[in-house]
Amino acid sequence: MTRSDQKNKELTATISDLHLSAGAKQSNGCLNPLEDFFRDQEFALLLRALKERADIEHVRFQLLGDIFDPQMVEDKGKFDVLPYESVCERQMRRIIEGHPIFFDALAEFLNDERVEVIILIGNHDFFLEWDGVKKCLLDRLGSNGQNLRFSYHEVHQGVWYTHGNIEPNNAILLTERYLLPGGKQRVHEPLLNYPYSSYLNAALTSRLRCVHSYIGRLKYHGYIIKEAATRNWRFMIQTLFLVLKNFFSHRFLAIWEVRRKARLGINLKILWWLVFGGDLETYAEKIIRVVPGIKAVVCGHDHKARAVKVKGGEFFNTGAWALLYDIYWDDPLGAPWGFRLLTRAFSYLSHLWHRPTFVKVELLPIVLARSGAGKESIGLYHFSSKEGKFIPWADASGTAPDTLETGMSSTLETGVDRRFYTA
Repeated sequence: MTRSDQKNKELTATISDLHLSAGAKQSNGCLNPLEDFFRDQEFALLLRALKERADIEHVRFQLLGDIFDPQMVEDKGKFDVLPYESVCERQMRRIIEGHPIFFDALAEFLNDERVEVIILIGNHDFFLEWDGVKKCLLDRLGSNGQNLRFSYHEVHQGVWYTHGNIEPNNAILLTERYLLPGGKQRVHEPLLNYPYSSYLNAALTSRLRCVHSYIGRLKYHGYIIKEAATRNWRFMIQTLFLVLKNFFSHRFLAIWEVRRKARLGINLKILWWLVFGGDLETYAEKIIRVVPGIKAVVCGHDHKARAVKVKGGEFFNTGAWALLYDIYWDDPLGAPWGFRLLTRAFSYLSHLWHRPTFVKVELLPIVLARSGAGKESIGLYHFSSKEGKFIPWADASGTAPDTLETGMSSTLETGVDRRFYTA
């Protein structure tokens, strides 16, 4: 698409899965092993780049869920805490204190009358449902809420935006967002009805990550299972112990507190989903088929940025800005065509005794949708914080569109591997 001399009336920019917690450093000065967001400066540069676009009359900036991660924020020395409003407010304040650059940049961005910010709630930052948590955020940003709002899904210019937490263990029951006193659960005040996985993250991930730093930070976690089963038996035993302890304590021993969704029915649903469940592409096809006028679906959630064609339209995933690693193996020597199957089998078996190379993912995925000048377009881009520009990734048809800046190269930054975010 060539750049028009006319103004593009609106630019919708969408990112997701930042997973802010209590900051990079703990109170004692040591690094925080539970923090996943270290790109505060890049985030500030992104907002500056969006605001400085002279050819845009209105900037719609969407944070597509899991922006905050209170499950990785301790409260009074504990992670496995019940999400009462007062507890969630304290967690929000810890997150704000840990990321001054992030919140300063967002506050400055909101001062521009041309911008609108929409925070879509995901499974990790479900605590934004509380009015008290929203007030903490609005007070820090100095916003009266006129150009900042919260939502679970958005429909704009024929595009459906939602976080994508569709699995039974991650889904939010919008009809049962609170557990109230007098109900089946023992609560003395209203309590958020967190997804099952939120309790598991607080109870398990926070502990396991202190032992294995790649927990929750890999695009594919199969390696951790292989390693635990072949070399790191101590980690495997520790993990199994924590899983069983968590299940039985919440199922049978939680006498004085809420039984944390460990019912047999929920576990069977999760098991069914793991075996037979669909993916976000299937979900996108369903939305396009059922909801009139939808031509594209944008989600986050699984931390795998991609742009693909689906039946009836397009699907985009915003990936993640959180700390993320990819795994590369040293493949065995090539073999003639007739021995490819044997080569693959040997390659898989070699993973049992060879360690892979962990590569930090450096790309910053962002979905940009433009409307105006008689045209509409949407595509997946990489934000180059060094240049303050948007470099094309690939659109859903598999072709590289023109960049948003005249004269820019249509390739990725030098030294950045395109393999990092292939579908």
